[in-house]
Amino acid sequence: MKREETRRILERISRLYITQARKMTPEQRTMMVESWSNEFANESYSTIDDAVSAYMKQGKPFMPDIADIINILNAGVRTSGGSTAEGDKLFSRMEKIADVLANKKQRTSIIDPGGFRWSEKYQRNVYFHPELVVNCSSYTQYDFAQLPEEIREYVEDIDGLKLLHKEIQSNRDMARKRFLTQLPGIKEEIAKRRAQNKKEYQERLKTLKGVTA
Repeated sequence: MKREETRRILERISRLYITQARKMTPEQRTMMVESWSNEFANESYSTIDDAVSAYMKQGKPFMPDIADIINILNAGVRTSGGSTAEGDKLFSRMEKIADVLANKKQRTSIIDPGGFRWSEKYQRNVYFHPELVVNCSSYTQYDFAQLPEEIREYVEDIDGLKLLHKEIQSNRDMARKRFLTQLPGIKEEIAKRRAQNKKEYQERLKTLKGVTA
């Protein structure tokens, strides 16, 4: 959640608890923005907004603090970017792959995904069928590229999967919670990137049409 989004959240809370908000000094307001902004930097605006709504439904007479919002998030409100079931499915997949990498277990992999390539024999691009899956203990960049975008965004690379294994071995519950916490923000970034790519593609298409017209 960005700083400006944090201000919007706190403005909403201030309107809901206007009597308490009026008693706060400008310094206290600034400190509140800073602390909330830092604590929820990896959360999406919609997730925190939902948590504030959930807090309001409890009918409590005092303004929520950071601990109140975290308790609500941990209770299950942190699902705006995807269901908990979806997050658990992604985490389970990462966990299995991380285990394979850490213990060099045998697995199946496609050595060659196939596709068109230059043929010296025919002097043109020829389609080569993919090789069948084989047993191996390595994990290739091709394998990594086939993972869901949310996983690739979270671990960044194959080494990130190895680090995740250590984190899971140390405290699986905390590792899972950290992933579920960051998942809404990750999905939000992916959506923004896709929208930007689509916009750039459309602009390039318009340019090409102008050139060929």
